[in-house]
Formats: sequence, C-alpha cells, structure tokens
Amino acid sequence: MWKKIYLHLKAKGFAVYSPGQHTGLCASSYVVLKDSGSNAFAGTNQVGYALMDVIIYHPAGKYSTLGDYVKSIRSAMKEIPEARFTGYETPVLMEEEKQGYTTSLQYQILKKI
Repeated sequence: MWKKIYLHLKAKGFAVYSPGQHTGLCASSYVVLKDSGSNAFAGTNQVGYALMDVIIYHPAGKYSTLGDYVKSIRSAMKEIPEARFTGYETPVLMEEEKQGYTTSLQYQILKKI
C-alpha cells in the first residue's frame, strides 16, 4: 500500500519521499510516507490494519499557506478508498533542523495478517 500511496501522491504533483530520503532544508513543501506498523483486531489473528503516517513539511515563513497544503493532501488521500483517515493529526511544530513546519496525518489500511 505504501507504493500505491506514493505513486498516487506523485501523480497528483506532490513531492513525496521515503523516510531519510530528503536531504537539506525545507525550501518547498514535501511529504514523507512512513509505514508505522500493523496491528490485529481484538480477538483475531486473521484480520488487522496497517498504519501509514503522511508527514508534511512546509517552508518556514509560509505558515499561512500550510493549512491549504494539508487540505490538498487530505483531498488527494480521499481518492484512495483503502486508506481511511484515523482522525489523528499532530500539532504543527517548527523543525529547526529543516527550517520548516511539520505535521502529520495518520491513515489506517485494512489487511490480512
């Protein structure tokens, strides 16, 4: 599913990276896709879900446009029916090392275990 989300966001025009792939400062907005493991549903070892974090980076000094960028990613993710937004969105933080704002959205993908 990671690859499907990666290719979908790329096709929508987003700059998408795997963890550790992007180097340097946050000169323009980009997304890091991170597989955050999987869990079984209670009472079964057959069916569960995987968690996918969509980590968003946005240049410092452009806070006023961050909300629209996040909305555009959420809109693109709605086009992937297997990926369900969990409602978990981290607070916006300033990441000094990258000189950009960061937040993340968490998605759940049903799967066999």
